Amino acid sequence: MTPAKLLITYDISEEVSNEYRQFILEKFLPKAQEMGLVIVGVWYTAYGEGPERHTELVTQDEDTMWQILHSPEWKELEEELKKYVISFGRKVVPYRQGFQL
Repeated sequence: MTPAKLLITYDISEEVSNEYRQFILEKFLPKAQEMGLVIVGVWYTAYGEGPERHTELVTQDEDTMWQILHSPEWKELEEELKKYVISFGRKVVPYRQGFQL
């Protein structure tokens, strides 16, 4: 079994930045962990090009990742996240240690 990594990138909408922080800390991250995703990295772009946030979550294998991503719970969680962000991007890649694009 090869672990799979979910890469989520986006910019935070300034109008709802406080609500975004509350959602991420109180709902998104705890629920993602509850579903079986392990948070291995969260990056913030302070200077230069690229998305403002880059989050990496891992599962034990690609099948588990796709089961989570196709679940109603994940779809609801992702749709709620999209209310607070712009330029949302998501992709699944084979796990490799460290920062991945």
